[in-house]
Parts: sequence; C-alpha cells; structure tokens
Amino acid sequence: MIRSTLLLCAEKAMRDADNDNLSVFNILDDVIAAGFPITLNRLSIVNFFSREDGDPEKVAVELNIFNNDQLIGEYQVKIDFRGRLKTRAIIQFGSFELAGPGITRFVIMDNERKQLSDYSICLIERTQNTYIA
Repeated sequence: MIRSTLLLCAEKAMRDADNDNLSVFNILDDVIAAGFPITLNRLSIVNFFSREDGDPEKVAVELNIFNNDQLIGEYQVKIDFRGRLKTRAIIQFGSFELAGPGITRFVIMDNERKQLSDYSICLIERTQNTYIA
C-alpha cells in the first residue's frame, strides 16, 4: 500500500541531480498579506511517499487544493518509485493565486480516493493589530 509520510508547501524546493538531496526554502505555514487576492510567484509542494514490496512501482495520486473548503484545483500526479520503496515528488507552480483569508488545504489522495495526507496554510489579512512573531 502506498503511503504519504510527509507533505509540505514551500516557496521553492530543489532536488540535487548528483546526490538526490532535497533542499526546501521558505516553508509556508502562514501567509500574511496586506490584502487579497495575492499571488505567490512560486509554490512547491513536496511529498514523501513509501510503498511495500509487491506494490506497483508506478502509481498516480491526486492533489486537491481547497480554499476555505471550496475546491480550487485538481491535479493528477504520476509517481515512479524506480525500484525503491521510498521516493519524493515535487509539484511546482510558477505562480499561484490565493483568493482570500482563511485556510488553504493541499490534500493528496490515492486512486481509490482515500486521503493519504494533507497540509494547510493559514491566510491572514494584515491589519494594524496583526501580531507577527
């Protein structure tokens, strides 16, 4: 059975071709903006997958993106384990619009529509009283 062991969103993620190391820059958990909608110039969604012996090496999963429980995007993602039991997927967006304050959720589901993992970003509209730690 395929599993998602880690899901996160960041401004940028890169995989080193020489040693297969992964670098993640500016992990997004809160986005504070003066007004909405806003556009992120880059968005990388990083997911670590694992499988068991005997599971297929190539599978498809679905990425669903919700803004305040409204579905705003559905994407098919092909995963190739290349003979290994673990792999990583990086989904890159050149720009991504966030419509309004609230919660944006990124949900990974298997081909049977079972949720494997999810990640949320809290969208906050900055006011004079907004506290930023």
